[in-house]
Amino acid sequence: MKKIYIELSDICALSCQFCPAPKSKRGIMDLQLFEHCINEAIKICKNIALHILGDPCKLENLSQYLSIAKAKGAHIDLVTSGMYLHKHHYHTLISKPIKQISISLEAGFDRNNYHTNYLQRVVDFALYHRANPLCFLNLRIQDSGILQQERQLQDIFSAFCIAESNITDLMAELRQQGRIRLWERAFLVVKRHFEWTLSIDSSDSNNSDNSNGSSDPKNNHKIHKKCYGISEQIGILSNGIVVPCCIDAMGIINLGNIKTQNLESILSSPRAVRIREGFKHNLAIEPLCQQCQYYIAMQ
Repeated sequence: MKKIYIELSDICALSCQFCPAPKSKRGIMDLQLFEHCINEAIKICKNIALHILGDPCKLENLSQYLSIAKAKGAHIDLVTSGMYLHKHHYHTLISKPIKQISISLEAGFDRNNYHTNYLQRVVDFALYHRANPLCFLNLRIQDSGILQQERQLQDIFSAFCIAESNITDLMAELRQQGRIRLWERAFLVVKRHFEWTLSIDSSDSNNSDNSNGSSDPKNNHKIHKKCYGISEQIGILSNGIVVPCCIDAMGIINLGNIKTQNLESILSSPRAVRIREGFKHNLAIEPLCQQCQYYIAMQ
C-alpha cells in the first residue's frame, strides 16, 4: 500500500465543473474518528492524503487534525483548492506532518467559483513557500485547462518575478513535459483530464452492494483493465466508509466501515479480495471499475 486517502469532510463550498456532486452530505469527520483512522492506517502505510471530496482547508480546526497526524508519525499530502489558504497560518501548511501540499488551480479558475482574490491568495502562499521550502508544493492544472487558463498561468509566472521573455518558453515546456520546476520543492504540474463516473446501473449496484460479500461473477462482464486501487491505495470517507480508491467519492463500492471494523479485516473481506485478485489478472470486477475512466486518462 502506497497511500491511504482520508476525507476530513465532503464540504468545500465550491461548484467545480469537473467535480462530482452532490457534496456536503457526509459532513465532517470528528477528531476522534480521525485519530482512529490514523491509528488503523499507519499499521499499513504512513503516507496519508487528506483528500477525496471537500477541502481540508475549509476546516477552521485543521491544525488539530494535523497535530494528531504528526503525533502518530504520519506523512501528510494535503490537497486543497487554494481558496481557503488565507484562513490558516502558512507555516502550519508547510510544516510536519505535511510532506506535500497540492493546490488545484482548476478549482479556483473555474468560472463557477470566480473570486477576485483567488490568484493573489495562491501567489501569497506560494511566495511564502519559496522563502520556506519545508515541504513539496504542487500547483496543479488539468491539461484541458491549459489553453483556457493561459492568461492566469502567465499572471502566476509574473507574480513569481519570472521574466516575460521566459514565460513563452515555460508554457511550451509545460505542454511538452507536463511539469516544470518553479523553485526548490515547488512545481507546476499538468494532470490528465478525466470524467468522473458518478453512478452505475441500478441492477449492477444491487449485485455489488454487500460490503461483506462480492458482486455475482455471473453478472459481471469481463472487462480488461489494470488499476492500483485497493492494492496501492484505498480511501476512507468522512463517515467511515472504506472504498478501494480516491475516485469512488460516492462510496459506491462500500467495503465496510472503519467505525465498526478494523482496516485489516475490511481489506481482507471477500469483496475486497475479489477486486484485488481481479486487477492482478487485469480484470475489472466491479461495475464502477468497469466504467471508470481515471486509469485510461492517466495513460
